[in-house]
Amino acid sequence: MEKVLHLDFFEEQCAAVRLSALGEEIKNMLFCKIINLIKQSNVNIALIQQAYRDFEGDWFESAANERQKKFGVWGGDIKEKSRQTRFLSSRGFEYEQIESSFHE
Repeated sequence: MEKVLHLDFFEEQCAAVRLSALGEEIKNMLFCKIINLIKQSNVNIALIQQAYRDFEGDWFESAANERQKKFGVWGGDIKEKSRQTRFLSSRGFEYEQIESSFHE
């Protein structure tokens, strides 16, 4: 039993270290991509999800920064909004984060 607890602690530490090592890159990655990347280290999925939830980045600000960096100021064009939405979605941002990026 002690060996299992030790392995869980090791996996938890591995997930946390892996996430922090990704640094700024993590802000632009799809959650599924992050999971697959860390799964390569054979870390338990529940531990990966917990480490992801504990990540202290601001996803809304990150989405706004990514959109601004790539496209500049949005002029209100619906076709352009769709294009930018697809871009942010491909980067892994959720709907609420993407919509928020158009209002900043």
